[in-house]
Amino acid sequence: MRRCPRGRPASLRGLERDPSGGGQPRRRRGGARPGAGRRGHAAPRGLTAVKAAFGVPRRHYRVADSTNERARELVAAGAPSGMLVTASEQTAGRGRRGRRWSAPAGKALLVSAILAPLRAEHALLPLAVPLAVCEAAEAVAPLRCEVKWPNDVWHKGRKLAGVLIEAQPPDWAVIGIGLNVSIEPGEFPDDLRHSATSVGHGAGTEKTLEAVCDRLGEWVEAAPDRVVAEFEARDALRGREISWTGAGGSAGEGSGVADGIDERGNLLVLTPSGERLSLGSGEVTLHVSSGSEGEDFASSGRLGPV
Repeated sequence: MRRCPRGRPASLRGLERDPSGGGQPRRRRGGARPGAGRRGHAAPRGLTAVKAAFGVPRRHYRVADSTNERARELVAAGAPSGMLVTASEQTAGRGRRGRRWSAPAGKALLVSAILAPLRAEHALLPLAVPLAVCEAAEAVAPLRCEVKWPNDVWHKGRKLAGVLIEAQPPDWAVIGIGLNVSIEPGEFPDDLRHSATSVGHGAGTEKTLEAVCDRLGEWVEAAPDRVVAEFEARDALRGREISWTGAGGSAGEGSGVADGIDERGNLLVLTPSGERLSLGSGEVTLHVSSGSEGEDFASSGRLGPV
């Protein structure tokens, strides 16, 4: 991955800030190597090496509480950009606003990737990552994926993957991806059985991981205008009626029709009064007209007329 002099990037919209408020990652002097302990071990023998900027080194857990938590520990210990943390099973995986992410052991790709340092080009990282996941899923199975703003991956109107990015700009970001690979319909919890789906078609987690790393290496470095253009081509919400709550400001709740995104990655909404809003501030809960359950999203932009 190309590196350049460090400097504070443009606002990284949609990132979950590191709640610890920690600053520059510190490199551990002496002692165990980063990631030792906690039942972690090197990737199993015989696995194909993943490509591009992500995948080396890699630490795999049979069981982990959260791959994002383990990756954050590795960042603090001086782990390099591009390192992966994977797990066959998570006991405390989470999505946005602390919601739990769970999957049957060995049937979902559970991975967190370290990216450091952050630059201005990474401002749309929360949009770029789901695009990489879309292309990876399509590379291993005959799917056509869409993105539900800001960073869920859908296939045929059902959730295939979710992304959680936690960051301490400009030093680092941990990119967490949960991708359903081979979960059978009956294995989803009752409340997700009609809203979630899997890659299927015999795709395994290792083959899918290789595809994710390949596409991630390209999309995290993509120019913002390319990210916006591809996101619009895969926009699952455009033209659909939505409502929102918790946006903050004078327009903390409302409804309208999704109308794409702007150059900053904010969601554009046409209201019944004809006003065009840019939705991207605070903790937002969206409800889609199809009857799908609301999903919680975080974004650090603003909400106001454009």
